[in-house]
Amino acid sequence: MLKCGFYKAIPLYSRKAILRNGVSYMEKRHIRFMIIIAVLVISSFLAGCDNNSAEKSNIKSKPATANSLALEKVDWEKIINQTKSDILSQEKMVQDVSIKVDQSKKSIIISLACNNAINQSTAAEAADTAVRRLSSNAQMQNKDIVGPSKDNWGGVWDVYTLDMRVAKIMDAEKPSKWLIYDVVDPGVQGKHKFKGLNR
Repeated sequence: MLKCGFYKAIPLYSRKAILRNGVSYMEKRHIRFMIIIAVLVISSFLAGCDNNSAEKSNIKSKPATANSLALEKVDWEKIINQTKSDILSQEKMVQDVSIKVDQSKKSIIISLACNNAINQSTAAEAADTAVRRLSSNAQMQNKDIVGPSKDNWGGVWDVYTLDMRVAKIMDAEKPSKWLIYDVVDPGVQGKHKFKGLNR
């Protein structure tokens, strides 16, 4: 046991605390202090990560939010009828068009029934035209909606899920033979390659 004057000057109860479990009282305080500092540093770091993630999320969601608000003001019946007319006049292989919009689920089903001579490539072109025409017609009603461009289908598809179906007339009741049977999530844009059920 230490016999130095410093040690003798410490009261008895403090001496017991200093030697308890072989670790000095000062060392224990130092350890506690370091743990508190470490917890604060880690907490600050995690909070910073969360803020960065939130900021990135907000940046990405801004266009979708603007398009979403604008899409609430459009007349979907007019958009659907105009799009059907446009597709039937532009795509000679397409013989019938069905478009169903579910505003609560934010989904749009586009079905094209085509001439039996259509192939996978022309089916994909018809699907791309249909998607872009619908987006263009939505923008004609509300200029706040982003229109289609070379690599972008337009603002509608930042908000709505696309369920795209293209089939030959003779295979209309046979989904396994549809040339295109594809669901595209919001935000996936014009470079998406349409596929069939088994492709």
